[in-house]
Amino acid sequence: MAKGILSKIFSFLKGLIKIKEPTPVARQEQAQIGGFYLKVADMVYVTGRGLLVSGQVQAGPINKGEFVTLTLKNGLTKPCKVLGIEIENQRSKRAEPGDQAGLILSGIGRNDIDKGTIIRKI
Repeated sequence: MAKGILSKIFSFLKGLIKIKEPTPVARQEQAQIGGFYLKVADMVYVTGRGLLVSGQVQAGPINKGEFVTLTLKNGLTKPCKVLGIEIENQRSKRAEPGDQAGLILSGIGRNDIDKGTIIRKI
């Protein structure tokens, strides 16, 4: 009987590990941020489209065609335009807080951005 219970507990815990809840920014931080905020988790260069950066939208919405500012790790900022948005491998016109989104950015090269770069709406 103990083996059956332990097996069920183990299965339950394995299921919990697979579930990844979004980690929202604390309400005070969101108030300080004020608008769109995304921390780059990964990036891929897409031939013919440009650089696609991905991460979880922490605050504020972003629309295709809007301008954003990248805050690089060295403290410098660089403006660029959102050429496209992808959510779950589907093109979208808008990304909302909590979405795991990919942004296709113009005016930015592969070597200009690193993981951890902050993207905010201008």
